[in-house]
Amino acid sequence: MNCFFDKNPDVPVTGASVTVTKENDGSVVVFADQNNGSYTATDFIPEINASYTLKILSDGNSYTATETLIAAPVINRVEQAIEGSDGDTEIVLQVFFNDRVAVSNYYLGEFTPSNLPLPSLSVISDKFSDGNENYIENDNENNVAGVTVGINVYGISRRYYDYLNILIQQSGSDEGGPFPTIPVQLKGNCSNVNDTNEEVLGYFRLGEFDTTSYTIK
Repeated sequence: MNCFFDKNPDVPVTGASVTVTKENDGSVVVFADQNNGSYTATDFIPEINASYTLKILSDGNSYTATETLIAAPVINRVEQAIEGSDGDTEIVLQVFFNDRVAVSNYYLGEFTPSNLPLPSLSVISDKFSDGNENYIENDNENNVAGVTVGINVYGISRRYYDYLNILIQQSGSDEGGPFPTIPVQLKGNCSNVNDTNEEVLGYFRLGEFDTTSYTIK
């Protein structure tokens, strides 16, 4: 583990065994070690609503996580609006799509503007909009005229929705100065089978998404 002031860069893990198993039929896909921390497979074709288990064997430890592939909604359109008043305003993007009826749905919006290197994230549920046209929005001070924003909308699981909710809240909080106390432990779905007390960072997920782009006017 590296602390904030650690000058040593993270060392990628090589030599691990990485597999993903489809739960309903037991089929296994092996991910090949690229010797740079990446593990890839060309024959992995996931199925909507199927559950998959990741298994990593490394340095005598076994790490595992299970997740389900959720279908993505189809984007209907993108609109922009102005929020705020008295000269303190922001351009807000709203991405509309149809929600499935009588099913609890959770969505992730990923917004990557051409003037920033990293995307911003937003999550919503259909708790108050089941079966209706829904939208997910992005309010960002970097949304300015002429910027093109790449937009992906994912269907996600309830557990991943809860995880991202905490992540987004913590990453956007500036309370307590530059080193705020984290109020809630951010725990993903990965665990060490050999040592359940180990805090394993990150989240294993599968994602289908619909994509579009929008140029801010």
